[in-house]
Amino acid sequence: LSNQKHAEKLRAYEKEIIRSKKEQIIEISQEMPNDEIKHFLCRYKPLMNDIEEVVGIIAISIDITQHKQNE
Repeated sequence: LSNQKHAEKLRAYEKEIIRSKKEQIIEISQEMPNDEIKHFLCRYKPLMNDIEEVVGIIAISIDITQHKQNE
């Protein structure tokens, strides 16, 4: 994916997390500047305030490229 398309895809995930107020775990593949494809397992979790409004998103990504190559 191009950087533009990658950003659009991530924004769609973020909008869904905000809408649903639910955590999502997704796998993302991204082409790096050196043309290498990296694979990431990403966990997105909504950050809520005291009245259950989403005020942010916590995101943690783990590089699973080696694991994918071993499959």
